[in-house]
Amino acid sequence: LPQLVSECLDDLERVSFFATAAPALNRPQPSKQSGVFRVNCVDCLDRTNVAQSVLAFRVLLWQLRALSLMTTEEVTACEAAVGAEQPLPFPWAQQLDMQFKAVWADHGDAISLQYSGSAALKGDLTRTGRRTVGGLFQDGVSSIKRCVQNNFADVHRQRVMESFHGVELTPVPAAARAPSPEPTRPAGPGQTSASDQLVDVGP
Repeated sequence: LPQLVSECLDDLERVSFFATAAPALNRPQPSKQSGVFRVNCVDCLDRTNVAQSVLAFRVLLWQLRALSLMTTEEVTACEAAVGAEQPLPFPWAQQLDMQFKAVWADHGDAISLQYSGSAALKGDLTRTGRRTVGGLFQDGVSSIKRCVQNNFADVHRQRVMESFHGVELTPVPAAARAPSPEPTRPAGPGQTSASDQLVDVGP
């Protein structure tokens, strides 16, 4: 992950972030964001969430510096610690890092629950920065939940999502449709139509 941030650093600085003008903070002109980062794994939204979290934390440090809540020296020290995969050098920065990771992991769980029916995998990596035995066990439980969900409940979820987004619902297979009644034909000469074949059951 530190290597990922290092490779994306030039693009992160070029894209920047939005901030209003604040002369009191030595920012006479507004800062404009010129793009977004689209991060995706080939088949796993869980790894996507982990990658997004490390990029977002780097931008968070820059935003705090722009608000004069961190000095350039403090940001540099935190960036060096993150790059070396070491704890952040200040107690308040460690608390900030813990709260940020918790919020980001909860956000990832909410998205994963919508799409897969379980919390995000690798949640321990997002929350603590490392893999744990408990996290591996939880991933196994979540994988079983996803297997059951995919095989027994995904059709209903897909229809709900399509309806919510205004997409035309997937047509019901012909084999599942109720048989339509046979059309009524007019009676020919000397024949009686079905509507004329009445049975008198009372006096």
